Amino acid sequence: MSLGVIPLFKRVVHRALGLLGYRFVKLSKEPPALVVTQVTYPDWSLLGVESSSNTVDLKLPYGIAASALAREAIAAIKEQETKHDYHAIVRLRRQYRRDLKIDKPAVRIIGSGWLKNIGQIAHLDIYFKLKALGMLEPSETIICLDDVTPVNKSLLSYFAPFASHVVPNRAALGEAGNLMELFAESTVSVDLADGDIRLFHSLFYDVAVAWQRQARPPLVTLRPEHRAAGRRWLSSLGLPDDGWFVTFHCRTTRNHQDLRSVRLETYTRAMEAVIRAGGWVVCMGTPNLVDAHPKIINREDHRIPNDDWKDVFLIAGCRFFVGCTSGPADVANAFGVPSIITNTVQIGSQAAHNHDLFIPKLLLSRKTGRLLTIAESLEHHGTACSSNPSDFAALGIDLIDNTPEEIEAVVCEMIKRLDGAAVDIAPWEEAAQQRLREFRIPPLLGHGPIMAGKTRMGRDFLRRNASVLGLIGD
Repeated sequence: MSLGVIPLFKRVVHRALGLLGYRFVKLSKEPPALVVTQVTYPDWSLLGVESSSNTVDLKLPYGIAASALAREAIAAIKEQETKHDYHAIVRLRRQYRRDLKIDKPAVRIIGSGWLKNIGQIAHLDIYFKLKALGMLEPSETIICLDDVTPVNKSLLSYFAPFASHVVPNRAALGEAGNLMELFAESTVSVDLADGDIRLFHSLFYDVAVAWQRQARPPLVTLRPEHRAAGRRWLSSLGLPDDGWFVTFHCRTTRNHQDLRSVRLETYTRAMEAVIRAGGWVVCMGTPNLVDAHPKIINREDHRIPNDDWKDVFLIAGCRFFVGCTSGPADVANAFGVPSIITNTVQIGSQAAHNHDLFIPKLLLSRKTGRLLTIAESLEHHGTACSSNPSDFAALGIDLIDNTPEEIEAVVCEMIKRLDGAAVDIAPWEEAAQQRLREFRIPPLLGHGPIMAGKTRMGRDFLRRNASVLGLIGD
């Protein structure tokens, strides 16, 4: 074969293989140069990391990050990000990792998107349980702070030991930092080991069922040093050494997701019920708590720099937790703390947590003037899964907050449960609870029931609303 024919032959072969889906990457023949990037981060100890110069060499093919195909991959992913097509992003990542031959050994990076609110950090519980259950491809997991300070470093430190490395920024990843978008794990869509792509929230039920079936304990537990320091702190505020407390998280901020916020005054009776039972109350998320009972401690009045471990302690160390549709409820779920979720919205995607008790907001149709049944609430993505007021307004629906009496009743129910008091449950009540478990989340989000594990609707709320919610016959 003449020398002039060889280039032509190569072009023909490349074109033929290209039509079959193969991609080619031209790499430098120069030997790789390992550059150790010195980084400084003041709170490594809070993340369970010993070194302040933590770097990771992923041993990528030399020059891969500068290749035309790599630039094409990053541009394609960023384009899909503008469209919020997260399933497409997962498919692109999978394809380009194969094309660039950087898919083995598997590496996955937990980036800053997981670190900006407390609920998202708590979702690492679900992520690492997915790995433990074999539902994700075996991989080396790296947490990259990406120059973002985690909203709660102490909470992140509970999950850091399940990762191979924790690094402060992309520079610590060397050349791989320029390809981080290809290794990043989405907070929305999950690439499962069987090749399926699912929405993250749709997996809550699957994880809860599989974890309980195997009788596994919580993935994380409160550290003894956090418990001891937390008790000393509460003791300085008046809580007796042998006293118990209940943590209330009342999300009172108002923003574009204000349907998840609640009115503090509707929780006062429930707090008084805890005090009557001999306990204390600690409030989170309520900066304007005034004229409170001496046995009510407002966490927001006692914040000082670098004390975010107290938030973890208050949720993981309380007798039980009372919350709403907000991030701290995910923390309680991760630590396996008995909990009540009040004023629940997003019943089609969020009620699948393994909480003990919940009571939802009721949905009122402006057109008919009647309350919607559970089945009707699940018919529309806007009513089943949204916390955006405009979604409900477009459907002509108003949300009705839980009343003080309803919240007090479900708190008293939890106290009786934990005290071991006998509860007589009428056959029709149990039938209504089972009927509730038959409802499925919308197909767009998954396939499981709207409730997982031992979750039950509060008994008093069920008795008052079983008929209008369509849980029993007329």
